[in-house]
Amino acid sequence: MPLFEYQSSSFKALTSDRGPQEELYRFYNSATNSHFFTVSESERDTIIATLPTFKYEGVAFYVDVLG
Repeated sequence: MPLFEYQSSSFKALTSDRGPQEELYRFYNSATNSHFFTVSESERDTIIATLPTFKYEGVAFYVDVLG
């Protein structure tokens, strides 16, 4: 996909918020029949406001971002 670039694996998924984890937001892209994930609130808000083919599905799970 020309708009996306694979960067690396960078988190562990958790089913509940157990401390310093972050929410991972999930979108469904109806144009490509695929999902997009982000921990960035500003990226989430921008996608919701500007990309109508991306349906916001809410918090998918919590992640422990590796630093």
